[in-house]
Amino acid sequence: SPRRAGPRRRATAFRNGADRPIPPLHSATLPMGYRPDLDTTLRRYAEAWNTEDPDARWALIHACAAPEVTYLGSESDRPVEGQAAMVAFLGMPDSGGAFELGPHSTHHHWVRAPWRRVSANGITTGLLVAELDRQNRLHRILHFMD
Repeated sequence: SPRRAGPRRRATAFRNGADRPIPPLHSATLPMGYRPDLDTTLRRYAEAWNTEDPDARWALIHACAAPEVTYLGSESDRPVEGQAAMVAFLGMPDSGGAFELGPHSTHHHWVRAPWRRVSANGITTGLLVAELDRQNRLHRILHFMD
């Protein structure tokens, strides 16, 4: 039988990368053209909600969100725009508690995942819907509450 011309694709090209180490967070140490896998992006986003350290929160948001990130959820009166505003918003006293994301699904450059937040006020659940940029960073983030 004749062989097809062109590069061969291997089925393993779409692994989730869980066996690869996560690169450091500081942008100066990230390799040129680095594009984190979506699992890493979402894990860093959840960690940004959970950390008390402002410097760690900044590094996490810088690594998982686009510079012009926009967040809109029931916790905010109006959209939170930009990385610095997102870091400040997550550092507010009432944003505490344990935040976690469930399994995600994607459609083109959109991702959705259930979320859960346990705080002194009880358990809140909802759905994250976010648009991704070309580097798999969160560009627009919407939190819906159940």
